[in-house]
Amino acid sequence: MASSHAYTAAPQHGGRPPARPATLRAAAALFALAALAGIGNLVVALTGGRELLRGLIDEVIKRELGGSADAASLGETLIAAALDDAYSTLTARTSIMAFVGVTFLFFGAFVWARRNWARIAVIPFALIGLGIWLLDLTDDVPTILRFLDGVGVAATVAALVLMWLGPSNRAVRARKEGRN
Repeated sequence: MASSHAYTAAPQHGGRPPARPATLRAAAALFALAALAGIGNLVVALTGGRELLRGLIDEVIKRELGGSADAASLGETLIAAALDDAYSTLTARTSIMAFVGVTFLFFGAFVWARRNWARIAVIPFALIGLGIWLLDLTDDVPTILRFLDGVGVAATVAALVLMWLGPSNRAVRARKEGRN
């Protein structure tokens, strides 16, 4: 005897998965942009950071002393110590940014693939990245790094929002339910 409940197959999409929503595509692209900003910070710091900081330190010293003393009058030893300290801080921050950038590339690929665990797992790394970028934005850093920090913050916040919007949620749910 046949069952009264007829089996209904999930709707087919012509043998190919439904289109990935623009929100997920944009989120993955923005994670890649934030990753480039983080990695770019490290590249700038390692290739020209010391020279960029030298001009910045001279400027900060003049500003803090009210423009009454020349940075050179403070002695090269003091400036060299300040430069070493600032460069150490800069390379530590930019190394963290680059690490966050690499994790964004990793998780961004899985966000692109509509994996829910990646959307959840990327959040702590995004918070770390946002914290470092915002710290850098409020600190005295060279202009190019400030620009990269701003790009990193904007791209990360936008990616976080986009990956949780309705179309993204539906696409992740559809993949999870086997409708590819």
